[in-house]
Amino acid sequence: MNKIKLLTVCAALCIALSCASNNTIEGTKSVSSRAGSLLESAAKAYSNKIKNQNAKEKAAKNADKEYDVPKEVAQILMPPGYSDKIINDMKKGIKPSKPRVSIAKFDSNVTLYMNIDELKMDELLQTALQKTGRFEFFNQLEYDAQIGQQRLFNSDEFVTTNKNGQSVAEIGQTEAAVYMVTCSVTSATKEITDEYAFYKFKAKLTFNVNVTDLTTGTLYKAVQGEGVAAVKLFLDDRGNVIKGPVALRSARIVKNGTKYDMVGVDMAVQFTEAAQAAINNCAEQLENMFPLVGYCMGKYNESDKTIKVNLGSNQGLNDGDYLIVIRADEDEDPFTGEKFYETRPIASAQVQGVGDESANITMINIKENPNRGDFVVSISRKRGN
Repeated sequence: MNKIKLLTVCAALCIALSCASNNTIEGTKSVSSRAGSLLESAAKAYSNKIKNQNAKEKAAKNADKEYDVPKEVAQILMPPGYSDKIINDMKKGIKPSKPRVSIAKFDSNVTLYMNIDELKMDELLQTALQKTGRFEFFNQLEYDAQIGQQRLFNSDEFVTTNKNGQSVAEIGQTEAAVYMVTCSVTSATKEITDEYAFYKFKAKLTFNVNVTDLTTGTLYKAVQGEGVAAVKLFLDDRGNVIKGPVALRSARIVKNGTKYDMVGVDMAVQFTEAAQAAINNCAEQLENMFPLVGYCMGKYNESDKTIKVNLGSNQGLNDGDYLIVIRADEDEDPFTGEKFYETRPIASAQVQGVGDESANITMINIKENPNRGDFVVSISRKRGN
């Protein structure tokens, strides 16, 4: 009940009591006393309600501040991209490695406000993935060059050993890609809105990204990336842009029916920015598709809530990265007798000190204390921002 309702109830009670008192002096005094008491109670009730509401809001803000981390870390959930197959393979002695990918050129079936080939979005995506440190790449041009060199290597015109008798090159050591990444631009839109004090121009690009497992020829995963670039434009009375990005200073805003359009300029800069944002979004999703997987080593330190893991910078792990600690319990299929492992998340942690091949992690939230042999799975670092 809000304050207005409380006061209304109090007023109604006062009227009822007044009528019952037959307008006598004693009755009036009684009504006044009781009405004051009711109003005081109502005020206290309203005050307590506000205090409780403020306390809840404060607690919620503190909780948000304390858990300014991905949902999986705050609630100790399985990370995206995780599969029990990873743990089962590791239990069988199959060591996980960085996925080796080949990125095809982008294609587009929509009208773009830029030259898709000049932008080289496939190279931008590869650069974004390289920054994660969690992928290896197969480059067709480099491969063709290597094949050319190997053909020369096989000819009689070149020596294959140095003066110390050591081999100077090896043949057939080029590793093929395991995954093929193909991308297509599915939409490119521009939107101009009248914000009264200014106009807002928004460029938006959407990509579809398919990841094919080349060992099986099947689609492994598909994601969609979206990127937006928005700018403010200030116009004169004739619709000419007088303040905004330099590239749009010679633009003019015109109205076509109920919508606005921009004429007189090349909008490639804004769509390039939207493309970069979409590529970064795709790279984050691809990073989540192929999480780092390792295990805890040594003994858990309960006093400072730390333990060492077998992942380091060589595997793409960085200070500040988040990990989910997973416990795998052995079980057996009742019909086939085949062994498998039931997994569950038991803690979330953050990397605090990373070496080449190992790192120390500090627990953030704990259901069960981690032990030597428990697994750890990474979450994209960008999701914690």
